[in-house]
Amino acid sequence: MLRVGFTFEMTGAWLGGANYFRSLIAALMSVPGRRVEPMIFAAHRDAPGLTADFPGVSVLAAGMLTRLSPGWLVRRLLLRLTRRDVALERLLADRGVDVLSHSGALGSGGKIPAIGWIADLQHRRMPELCSPAERAA
Repeated sequence: MLRVGFTFEMTGAWLGGANYFRSLIAALMSVPGRRVEPMIFAAHRDAPGLTADFPGVSVLAAGMLTRLSPGWLVRRLLLRLTRRDVALERLLADRGVDVLSHSGALGSGGKIPAIGWIADLQHRRMPELCSPAERAA
């Protein structure tokens, strides 16, 4: 079974994103004989609601995903110093995650691959909605 990690670092204000992930993960869970196990990592305040929204999916609360918490601040400092998200990578590795999805890379030399999210290819279809830096990235 391939464990795919998703980090939810939002505070519930991103309704479109929540619906997107509900649909995506429901589709993954409905595949007969599926070989993918989604795991959600969320801020402490968001985890209880996510558990109800994603039945059958492991939802793990992590202080480092709670904006401005001590764990979040340490994670940001380590990221700045090492140019790698070593704290998140360690959390994912401890939980047996094989790949991180819909997220930025964990950094150069990271041991867990990350699959980025290209939102609806908007940078190609509606370039006026994106900055030059976003389009280049």
